[in-house]
Amino acid sequence: MLHRFNCEKFRQLRLEWGWTQQDLAAELNIDVRTVRNYESGVVNKSRRGFVVNAKDRYNLLYRMAEVFEQIGPDALLEAISADVESGLVQPLLQVALPGIPSLQPPGANYEGAWHIARPRAEKTALSYLHVPGKPVILWGPHRYGKTWLLDRIIHQWKASSGHAHVVECSCAELIAGQPLDYDCFLRAIARHVIEAVSGPDSAQISLIDVAWSREGTPNLKATWLLSKILSSAGTLLIAIDQADAILEQAYSEDFFALLRSWMGKRISPWPGLRVMMTVSTTPALLTRSIHNSPFQGLSEPIELDSLDLQQTQQLSALHGLTLQADELKTLHELVGGHPHLLRLVFYELALHQTKLGTILAAREECRLFVQYLKRLINWMRSSPDLQDTLSAILRGETVSGHSEAKELLRRFGLIVQDNQGQFRLAARIYSVLASSSGVSPS
Repeated sequence: MLHRFNCEKFRQLRLEWGWTQQDLAAELNIDVRTVRNYESGVVNKSRRGFVVNAKDRYNLLYRMAEVFEQIGPDALLEAISADVESGLVQPLLQVALPGIPSLQPPGANYEGAWHIARPRAEKTALSYLHVPGKPVILWGPHRYGKTWLLDRIIHQWKASSGHAHVVECSCAELIAGQPLDYDCFLRAIARHVIEAVSGPDSAQISLIDVAWSREGTPNLKATWLLSKILSSAGTLLIAIDQADAILEQAYSEDFFALLRSWMGKRISPWPGLRVMMTVSTTPALLTRSIHNSPFQGLSEPIELDSLDLQQTQQLSALHGLTLQADELKTLHELVGGHPHLLRLVFYELALHQTKLGTILAAREECRLFVQYLKRLINWMRSSPDLQDTLSAILRGETVSGHSEAKELLRRFGLIVQDNQGQFRLAARIYSVLASSSGVSPS
């Protein structure tokens, strides 16, 4: 289904609320070029607005309702719809605005309505961000919701600190395709920063060439450039997702040392800089010395916990499910409160009306878990020490001699340490990893 979209009314709404296009793009978690397209109608122009796919329109309406939360359904409909009299959009709006979002697939972008609060991590991160020189390191196993939490904290911090500048970049995306040398890597980050502060067409882009024409190391050039940007930007948050994606690059230690040096500067304009990053690697392993984090002495890493039973119930309710307490407890023990695995299960239950008992009976052989477990099995097979250590933990043996293997297993969220200091499996489905038989879907 297609609907007409009133570009000018959309733009007027943004201006009335005092938002720049960059601000709105950040809040809606979309590219700023998408906002420009919505406002200019560069796609499928018509006299009454340009044509928008119903799904895209739905997502936009819901995000708008969250950002401009003081606007009621009728006012928002009138503000951005060119089809008020036709009634074509009303059914979408009735679903999107009362706070009942459409079913969200696992792995989708951050949506406030689907957020399960992690109070300890969120409060700690925000307290760090309000103090100069306190980098935020969000650490957790693979697919534990680090990127989602990064976006959540950015949303909260912007709301509490005014119109601060935020630049988001992913190390994994920067080096995807072909690896960059260090100069190109830093220049790519510099472009992200300038575009976030001044816009993609800013004349300040030329400062990158100016900086790299100077004498000195790449770190010195990047430091000179950022000092110029900070002088005009005021407060700037650099949010780096998947920071440990560059660990295999020769310049990884140089980059983390650069971030640390920026955080350690106390004279103007450096107190305006904030840094936040997500890592799946234990922070101490961001340097080649296992004993030292690059940010040791500045701030403690914020470790993401698995979801507890109450949070699991909240996530179940968001999917419109009514499950018995014993069912939720069994599921929680099966997947160890892993956020992504829980979302896989609840999405399956809600979308396809699958019975939870079927999933619980299949355990690690359930098709929902197969790809995730196969990835872990392949990783385990790369190191016999990992498999031996996990087998020893399953047998209840002391494995103090395998400290590096234990650290890697903990890094991947496969084992946890109890109050007595003993290690155990984080979830029942991980028992399959101790054998070489693997899993097959059922």
